[in-house]
Amino acid sequence: MLNPFVQGLNDSFSLKPRGGKEESSFIPNNTYQLGCGVYFFGIGFDFAYSLQPSDAENKKYGTTTYHDIRTNFLYGNWGINFFTKKYHGFYREDNFGNRKNQIALRPDITTTNNGVEGIYALNQSKFSLCSSYIFSERQIKSSGSVILSGTVNKFTLASDSAVASNDFEQAIKVKSSFNFLRYTTMSIAPGYSHNIVWKHFFANVTFAVGPAYHWMKFVTDEKTHYDINLNTYYDFRLALGYNGTRFFGGVNLTQLQRNIQLERVTFSNSSYLLRLNVGMRIKDKGFMKKRVLDIVKNAFKQKRNGESPIDLEGY
Repeated sequence: MLNPFVQGLNDSFSLKPRGGKEESSFIPNNTYQLGCGVYFFGIGFDFAYSLQPSDAENKKYGTTTYHDIRTNFLYGNWGINFFTKKYHGFYREDNFGNRKNQIALRPDITTTNNGVEGIYALNQSKFSLCSSYIFSERQIKSSGSVILSGTVNKFTLASDSAVASNDFEQAIKVKSSFNFLRYTTMSIAPGYSHNIVWKHFFANVTFAVGPAYHWMKFVTDEKTHYDINLNTYYDFRLALGYNGTRFFGGVNLTQLQRNIQLERVTFSNSSYLLRLNVGMRIKDKGFMKKRVLDIVKNAFKQKRNGESPIDLEGY
């Protein structure tokens, strides 16, 4: 299966006072990629090239250097995503008082985010996650499923000066002077996913929300603090497209958000991926029909039965 794509992805964060509407968002500049995916042995591989922003965009929004590597495994009705991300250089967009939509550059901020995310659908007979997000299967009739989503990850933020601006502190009347933050998150979130199918066209909506435990370390005014925080984790996914017997295409959006309370301010880290796919299926022949996980399961089964775990019959 060949799958050319264009995608936008980033790891942004924001600050808001508890119960307030004022917001200060920190966003990397123009992280778009052009690439191609291949799918065989039940595993998808993506190869992508970063599209460089124009000089005018760099002048207005600053320069972001980053690596954002994700390894996705979707099999049946469960999926696992291992990721490692590092972003250096953000721009700040304020939305409060007389600073609505005002832009300021923060080239000193660096974030890293490493971990694993997972999703599992309980309805294994009539519902397919793979049909909507990697097109490796086709769901014939509309159906949905209760899901479980979760994450274990470590997020780190470091800057040369306080992350919150003086204008933001004055607007919310709260002092927030941290310039280093590290937290480890563990979360399980129940939710629901539904595929609407009409002929070869489909739409999917997935949403899950649940509690998240955060083990935190942060530095303010050269003083180190430790805390444990219980807050929320969101998993939202949307997909639309065409999934035919030979050709397919569509757009999908995945957004994950983790919230913590820090110095009377809500700190939100959002990871999103917006992707436009087109592609075609190539008929698998011989050993190409095998899936890696099926081979592994059969090997363990044969080993338990005292048989040789290697079977080359039919190759």
